[in-house]
Amino acid sequence: MRKVLSGLIGLTLIASGCGTFVHGTKQELSISTEPPGATAIIETQSCVTPCKMTVSRKAEKITIKKDGFEQTYELSKHFNAGATIFGNILWLLPGIIIDAISGGAMTIDPVNIKLDEKKQSGILFEKGKTTVFEIENLWGKPVKISQNDNITTYHYIGKVTTKNGMQEIKVVVNKDGKVQDIQF
Repeated sequence: MRKVLSGLIGLTLIASGCGTFVHGTKQELSISTEPPGATAIIETQSCVTPCKMTVSRKAEKITIKKDGFEQTYELSKHFNAGATIFGNILWLLPGIIIDAISGGAMTIDPVNIKLDEKKQSGILFEKGKTTVFEIENLWGKPVKISQNDNITTYHYIGKVTTKNGMQEIKVVVNKDGKVQDIQF
């Protein structure tokens, strides 16, 4: 009787989290951005888009960085009923709870992010007698990249709102996303 009881307990423990065994606690995630070339960060891993990364199904957020742009997004997930229920035929409720805790019950949807033009409000920058209050369209294509003393700068053509109205400018941004110079 003890062997039968021990066998049933062992089988219960094995079967109660089988959705996790069937589906796994990690998955390969496809990540793409428009424009490509952004750095995607999930927990302690990173890759340059478009890319694939093996991540925990429990991961919650992804951070995208490119040319001074940085935004964190919630990962979209859905419940994987097939793997969870199939793997927990014997003890459905305890198994689903274990799978939910381990992340094995979820599937993270592929990540496709369109990076919007960056708009930085409240930037005050004195250049001569002109004060820049707002930089628009800073998220653009660099027209020139230069390197001096291992500092990379990105030059953007954009428009700014100044005391005198809208003006075309060239904005120089360093690799950390900080505005170094504005040329009118």
